[in-house]
Amino acid sequence: MLQHLYDLESEGFWPTQASDLRFPLNIEAAEARLAARQAAQAQGGGDPPAQSPATQTHCFR
Repeated sequence: MLQHLYDLESEGFWPTQASDLRFPLNIEAAEARLAARQAAQAQGGGDPPAQSPATQTHCFR
């Protein structure tokens, strides 16, 4: 479960910055980007560039 949250953060979803009104749209968009990235990896497309800088820290660590 925690890894899934890290993966969502890598796609631009930050739970601590989500507003109540935008939360459903924000998490659904991040889920869609994550699913697309995982599908590309499964097809041998490699790992596309991350949406966020590699130096960002996770808010759950």
